[in-house]
Amino acid sequence: GFIGSDYAFNAGEKPEVVKGIKEHYYPLGADSELAEGIEGQLVGIADKINTIVAVFAEGKKPTGSADPLGVRRATLGIIKTIIQKGLDIDLLALIEKSIELMPVEINDKKALFDDVKNFFEQRLNIFYTEKYRHDVVDACISNGEVLSNLKDFADKIEFLADKVKTPEFASLNEAANRIIRITKDYQTEQLPDKALFNNASESQLWECTSVIDMDKLDYKELFIELSKTVKCIDEFFENVLVMDKDEKVKENRLALLYSIRRKFDKIADFSKFVI
Repeated sequence: GFIGSDYAFNAGEKPEVVKGIKEHYYPLGADSELAEGIEGQLVGIADKINTIVAVFAEGKKPTGSADPLGVRRATLGIIKTIIQKGLDIDLLALIEKSIELMPVEINDKKALFDDVKNFFEQRLNIFYTEKYRHDVVDACISNGEVLSNLKDFADKIEFLADKVKTPEFASLNEAANRIIRITKDYQTEQLPDKALFNNASESQLWECTSVIDMDKLDYKELFIELSKTVKCIDEFFENVLVMDKDEKVKENRLALLYSIRRKFDKIADFSKFVI
């Protein structure tokens, strides 16, 4: 990188090209500086993801403490550059593209993608648990495709790391977990049928949660709105038997709870918090 930038300078290349050639190797170590210029940042990420995918494709992923090809350092370099430089990069799409461009035969692209994705999530977990509570990191990593938006992931962890310390978080977390436990093995795209409600607490819960449009709210706004529903959730579980003998009523109540669970899931996997 340094020698290459000298050659580029002597060849009359533009300053940003000279700087980019030098910086695309950054970071040089775990605590080293990151590339300042966008050229070095993007070329560095492209170079590193190509190396990582190639190593995994050849079956030479790191094991134990050995990492002769610097895959762990390259992975952490990508993560830190995207987050700390605020880059809008979908890392999952980048992994897929890199696999597509590999000049070697890959028998199982899905398995390769999963291996690389899991490796990135492991490094992300290790990196963040150095500063934040392990359960908070787990809750944020487990609830979706966090590699698609690492900047959002970083903001979410910082937000929740503060929230878990507040008295009101415990009651919200318990409400969420009551729903998670009973809908653990349940999924549906159907919304509940109000005509099947036969308990006032069902109607009340639907009224206070159905107005929350999670697609129009960011996770901070969604957190505030869901915090307002804790009383309705508690009253529902006090007054309603979800597993009713009538199959239609039972399914309808599960659909009601699952519709609420999806809103909690957008924030984090609340089953991971240790309160």
